[in-house]
Amino acid sequence: MDDFHIHSTYSDGLDSINNLIQKAKDFTMFSITDHNNIEASKKIRENNFITGVELSTYFLKDEYHILGYNFDANNIKIDPDLIDILIKQDVTLNKVSITKIISKELNNKDFFEIYDRYVKSYYQNIKYYSMPIRDIIKNIKNANGYLILAHPFISFKNMDPKTIVGKFLMHGGDGIEITPNSIDKSMEIIDYYDTIYSIGSDYHSNRFNRNNTIGIDTKYFDNDKRYLKNVIRRN
Repeated sequence: MDDFHIHSTYSDGLDSINNLIQKAKDFTMFSITDHNNIEASKKIRENNFITGVELSTYFLKDEYHILGYNFDANNIKIDPDLIDILIKQDVTLNKVSITKIISKELNNKDFFEIYDRYVKSYYQNIKYYSMPIRDIIKNIKNANGYLILAHPFISFKNMDPKTIVGKFLMHGGDGIEITPNSIDKSMEIIDYYDTIYSIGSDYHSNRFNRNNTIGIDTKYFDNDKRYLKNVIRRN
């Protein structure tokens, strides 16, 4: 089991990093990829952990999320406080962040009750603070990391996925992410470009999506030299 796409309470996940470490203790490799936040990467020292982050950007006129991996967490420029960024930028907060703020204002009443009563029925949109894609590529590469295009076939809207991935690779990206429901489609693109890839559940909490479980069986990928875990081990 591995998982390269997990969120903690440092962004819009509901598990603390200690809880996530316990859940991933038997994984061969895992990463916590909070939105625009690398505090987990600065704190975790587990042998099976690699640094990670999910960065928002606009690319080819659409919003995309870029996953950065295995970078030097002390040599990357990311504002450590996502909430502060969002408030300063006057950007719509994500549903977990909104729930946290309402819960705090109501003297920390039950988080899930707050979500069900005030957020779930009215929540419409998620927007994140966005960095220019050139800055993302520069920052991750300067910190000796890898750049992966997150959750393909969800973000792709106005262009053919193969074309988008090709342009991302031309800009300096390294590969794409495979999610549990996109294995066959993603492998077609990976084979076409012969590029590297990560696998990830995009785990936040099974409270908001009961099918959202942490960890992915890697038997299909373990012998593939293009799989990010094997790329990292070689280097």
